[in-house]
Amino acid sequence: MVLIRIMEGNIMNQQLSKRLMLTSLVAAALGGILMGHSVTANAKAPEKIVSQTALKLKASKRNVEPNGKAGLYTKPSALKGERVVLSKKTMKKMDRSEDADHYLRAYRVARTNHRKVYYKVVTFDGKHRGWVYGGTKVNRFGGGLHEAKTYHELTRTSAEATKTYQFANPGTTHVTWQAPVGTTYKPSKVITTTTPYASDDLHVKSVVEREKGDKVYYYVASVQHPAINGWIYSGAVTPKTGDDGVSQQPESETATPGQPDPVTPSPETPGTPGGSINYSGKFSHTDAQVYRTGMTQETDKGIVSKVQKAYKNNVIKDLVEPFQYDQSMALATVSQKLGHGKRFTAEGGRNYVVVVSPTASSIVKLVPYTQVKWLNPKAAVSGLNGGILGMLVNEELKKQIQTAANLYYKLNYLGSWSSCHQ
Repeated sequence: MVLIRIMEGNIMNQQLSKRLMLTSLVAAALGGILMGHSVTANAKAPEKIVSQTALKLKASKRNVEPNGKAGLYTKPSALKGERVVLSKKTMKKMDRSEDADHYLRAYRVARTNHRKVYYKVVTFDGKHRGWVYGGTKVNRFGGGLHEAKTYHELTRTSAEATKTYQFANPGTTHVTWQAPVGTTYKPSKVITTTTPYASDDLHVKSVVEREKGDKVYYYVASVQHPAINGWIYSGAVTPKTGDDGVSQQPESETATPGQPDPVTPSPETPGTPGGSINYSGKFSHTDAQVYRTGMTQETDKGIVSKVQKAYKNNVIKDLVEPFQYDQSMALATVSQKLGHGKRFTAEGGRNYVVVVSPTASSIVKLVPYTQVKWLNPKAAVSGLNGGILGMLVNEELKKQIQTAANLYYKLNYLGSWSSCHQ
């Protein structure tokens, strides 16, 4: 009798186990069907852009090359209405080309709801612009692009490190540049002709070779006119006749190429050409920094947006955005176009003044007028009427420099805004 009951219990346990297993299998099957349905539904959803922003990587990290796996389009290729700018075949040829103009500079990134990433790029010569599929991760170039190293640094030869050079054929064909031509997007010229500097003594401070075209460029420094310092094609300079090869300082020979020091500049840290000011970038009204006081930025996003909108509508309404500026434009021109010194009234009745500083981290600051009404645009700044600086700036720019210097002094050295109003 006991044996029969034990056997009945085992049979019941087996049946229960089978029922539980069957239930688990059914649940798993249903879950798989539902999950598959969800994935399928998401995949069938119309593809659209969910975010689009400017790339924040430094310029040298945004130099890329096409690999032929994706074409260049007027808009991300997954969207309707896109048109081909450059085909995959053409992009592949560009990758293999020795023409440095075929490098690309990436400057915007967009993501879709299907987790695809697209980069907006422009060729180094500026002739072609559009969107390329770039994989699935922001700031990691994939898909139809790969990161490009546009140059490599070379160790100076004994002659390059010790000899004095001069311009081989002074004129407009070969001049000095902010970066070696073909290593970055649209580099700026330091000077437009070398004729006035035909007899200058030049020292080679750094040497690089382009990856495309294999041209070698020197960073040269003039003894007589430091303002012309910059990068020049190596074939455009020649050793000075009668030079004994020991004219440069000994320490120039031992410096490590590429370090950000005045002896060995690199294309990314080119040193400071004497008397020149480095500035370049793109500006939209939403890039303007809004201040609550003279020293504190506004944190209320609603107020920031309203002030930026008022700035656009009242001061730069005729400016095409994004506004691109670089060393080819006079500082006075950049400041004038962005409304330096102009007042406007934002929603709510508060008055603001525009402060433009092309070399600052934010080119435009919108400051409450009550915080800067003490400015004296006639404040004297030493050095403006003599030396290199006196020769480089006109009267309008001198006034702007005086105003900016006054503002900087008030903000940074008086310690409090109460003292500014005394």
